[in-house]
Formats: sequence, structure tokens, C-alpha cells
Amino acid sequence: MTNHFKAALFDLDGTLLDSLRDLADSMNRVLTQFGHPTHPIESYRYLVGEGVVVLATRALPENHRTGNEVENLLAEYRKDYAANWNIHSRPYDGIAEMLDALVARGLKLGILSNKPHALTVQCVEGYFSNWNFDCIFGQRENVPRKPDPAGAFRSSRGDGREAV
Repeated sequence: MTNHFKAALFDLDGTLLDSLRDLADSMNRVLTQFGHPTHPIESYRYLVGEGVVVLATRALPENHRTGNEVENLLAEYRKDYAANWNIHSRPYDGIAEMLDALVARGLKLGILSNKPHALTVQCVEGYFSNWNFDCIFGQRENVPRKPDPAGAFRSSRGDGREAV
């Protein structure tokens, strides 16, 4: 069978890695710390996906979505999530076999995530160290978040693991 593709570029959270509970638990702990109401884990399916600033903004009550409150919440969230990112997170069933099949077909593998870059690399090294990803890119300054295609274009010509 002939390959029509040379590479596969994946999102991380919600695609390769089921990380919703750890993301939700961290944000809920921080919301509680600041005296705000929390959200059911299922609600986070709609709160995540566009980076941590958007997550924090959406998680806060509407009347508390000021720049200062978002930044304070984010600072604590980043600390909490950095300490608790791998409690419940796991690769989805079948991901290992899919990655093995893609490698066997000679495809290059890459990850492009809206998760902060350092955490993206940490998650990939923690859960997907059995595969050689040619590029791993999380959210970085001067690169627009997905769905903007700039990150994908840059990943196709980058060195694979930019400095944070």
C-alpha cells in the first residue's frame, strides 16, 4: 500500500490524551481557593480547547472576568496543574496501536497543542516516550493558537522542539 501522506500532526488534549479530569480538577481547586463556584467535569469539555487564558476567563463568573482576576487565577492554576497534570490523565484506548501503525508506514509524527509549550513537552515525554515525534509544539509566544494554521506551518519546518 502506497502512503499518500508523509506525516501526521495531532492535537494532544482530547485527541491523544484524555486529560479532561486533571484539567478540570486543577481549575476547580483554584476556583474554590478564590471563592468562586466550580464546574462539573463535563462542563470543561466546552471550557477547554483555546488555551489557558480562555479557560480561566470562561471558568470565572462573568462579573469577575477582569484582566487582573484572570491573571491571578492563571498564576495559581499553572502551579496546581504543574503539580497534578498526571493523576488521572491517560492516552485514549487504541492510541498506542495507531501510533505504531503510523510509524510502521514510515510517517513522521508531530504534536501541535494549545497547552503551554513546556507542559505539552512534559505530557508527551510522560505518556508517549515510546515514539519519536519529529515536532512537539505547545502554545508559544508569537505563534497564534489553533485553529490558526501558523503553528502547523511552522511545525513543518521547525527544529521540532523549540525553547520555551
